[in-house]
Amino acid sequence: MESKSVNSNRILPPCRHTLCLALICTTTMASSKDFGIIGPTFPIGEIDMLQWIEQRLKHFERTGKLADLQNEFQARVKRKVQNPPPLPLSTTTTPETFYVNPSLTFPAPVLHPQTGEIIAGKGQTINPFDSATWPTKHAEGFPNVELSKVLLFLDARDAKQRAFANQFTHKKPIKYILTGGNLEQTAQLLGARIYHAQDGFITHKLHIKHVPSLAYQEGVRWRIDEFDVSSLSKEDAEPTP
Repeated sequence: MESKSVNSNRILPPCRHTLCLALICTTTMASSKDFGIIGPTFPIGEIDMLQWIEQRLKHFERTGKLADLQNEFQARVKRKVQNPPPLPLSTTTTPETFYVNPSLTFPAPVLHPQTGEIIAGKGQTINPFDSATWPTKHAEGFPNVELSKVLLFLDARDAKQRAFANQFTHKKPIKYILTGGNLEQTAQLLGARIYHAQDGFITHKLHIKHVPSLAYQEGVRWRIDEFDVSSLSKEDAEPTP
């Protein structure tokens, strides 16, 4: 009896494997059965984005939409160029005159672009208007700098400031710098080339808080003269061009 028991144990495992194999085959055959088409099928594909863009551009070109978009873009750029964002500078009824030191200190050595020689050392302070403060070797024999023009800052959106600028004269040529307003229209009004104090860099450096203001060199400093235009009447003010 014991030998039969041993033999039966040896036979059972192969039978168990055979049963498992049969079940697997049955499952595989069942899963591969064709159930037919339940719904519509579509091929798998991806849109070529470049091709799509090209097709859209060709469509816009045929319909004239592309030319309209180009004209709209050009007009938007022109408006932005002609009307830069204004600076938050106000007028004043108590004008002042003050001075600004143009000196600057180098945070790092200034090297000659070709020889690599140190022109100015780190921490050295110079005044662009005063040649005596320039590096000795390079300043020898140079006279002090004298600016040939004065800078008039104004907000051309203000009719009174436009009138003031139109009437203002100076012994030196005037460079007009707008803190607001239309560049092209102001150029036509004043008959001169107009600049814009974009980002407020120059007005910040010159400590300008009110407009109109005149900035010019006096000796080795900047002199800033503020003006009160409140007394100008509406008749004096030029209408918007």
